[in-house]
Amino acid sequence: MEQFSGEDHIRSDFLGSLYEAAEMEAWTHVESFAEEARTEREREIDIKREHAERYFVEQIEDWKERLGQYQQRAEQGADMSAPIGNAKQKLESLRREREEERSHLSKRSTSRHRNQIL
Repeated sequence: MEQFSGEDHIRSDFLGSLYEAAEMEAWTHVESFAEEARTEREREIDIKREHAERYFVEQIEDWKERLGQYQQRAEQGADMSAPIGNAKQKLESLRREREEERSHLSKRSTSRHRNQIL
């Protein structure tokens, strides 16, 4: 059995400490990179949310305007029951899609926050 001198123990302790310091530094970098990725992902989700909201607002306003025009023409005696029905269905569909998109993006954002806590 080989005997270790006091110098060998000091060297071993030093190398162990050096290894631990290197490992901690590496984890610090990994955590920093992960935080950057989470931040970028949240920014992308915010951009998607803004674009989706803008799209749905524009579409809903457009279809509301069409519906109003159809209703005016109906008041003037034109048979607009089909276009009015279609416009109402389209508005309902757009509102439902908007809520689904909001929910989807909210879940993606919430899962990011949940992962960040862990």
